[in-house]
Amino acid sequence: MCPVDGGNEVINCKYIEENLFDIAEGNIETGVKDELERHLESCDSCRNLVAEFRAVLESPDTVPEIEPSVNFLPKLNARLDELEEADKVRTPFAIFARLLRPVAAVAMIVGTVFLGYTYGRVSASATATAAEYSTIDPMEQYSLDALSPVPEVSITDFYLDISDENEGDES
Repeated sequence: MCPVDGGNEVINCKYIEENLFDIAEGNIETGVKDELERHLESCDSCRNLVAEFRAVLESPDTVPEIEPSVNFLPKLNARLDELEEADKVRTPFAIFARLLRPVAAVAMIVGTVFLGYTYGRVSASATATAAEYSTIDPMEQYSLDALSPVPEVSITDFYLDISDENEGDES
């Protein structure tokens, strides 16, 4: 923590962090500049922060400019010419395939819409409402006549009745 921050000064560590870019470039008012210099003299962390930021801002100026080799531009132009020639010398099949791609995409979209419309209509007409299902008698619809003689008693009573009948048959 900075020892100067405790006072009522305008320049403190927070001010320096918020205005770091302007301070590093030197875009500061002259009245604030003296107080800023006093703060930087007494605060190591702010002084280091400003110095590091100034070094970062000045670093692009210190990087040497790289010159391409003399053969770079002629080789690049030759390669571009080769690619242009390769584009011109296309087989008839490649040209046909290039033209066929959009047609195939449109055909797939139309087919998908047609199938969605067709199957959507069938499923909507095939579904029955809840009122229609309530009127259907499963005994008539599925020929479940074998279940009709089941008496309307509890399962336990029904089982015991069947057990008694089977015991009577064995004797």
